[in-house]
Formats: sequence, structure tokens, C-alpha cells
Amino acid sequence: MENTALVFKLLSITAFSLLAIVTLGIAYLTVSDWRDRRRRENERRELTTPMSSPAVKPSKSKKPKR
Repeated sequence: MENTALVFKLLSITAFSLLAIVTLGIAYLTVSDWRDRRRRENERRELTTPMSSPAVKPSKSKKPKR
């Protein structure tokens, strides 16, 4: 009777430990996917938007009349 209680206790500790490891792994993959998706969207947005510096038009210089 004592041996079976010890076996069940070890099995339950092992099961909860594995469950915690799998849960943390899924959380890590979810967060890293979210960060990668946000980074890709920011890069795509930077490539599609025009440059922020205003376009400089060349000034027309008047030639002096003779």
C-alpha cells in the first residue's frame, strides 16, 4: 500500500512537471511568433511608406537681362 502511494505521488509530480514545461513552451512560441509578426509588419510598413523627408524642388534661377 505504501509503495503504490509513493508511485502515484511520483507520477503526479512528473505529470504536473511535464504539463508546466509544455505550457511554458507554448507560451514562449506564442510570444516569439507575436514579436516576429510585429517586426515583419513594421518592416513592411517602413518599406511601403514614402520617406519622411520632404522633397526639395530645385529653385529656378532667373538669368539677368542684358
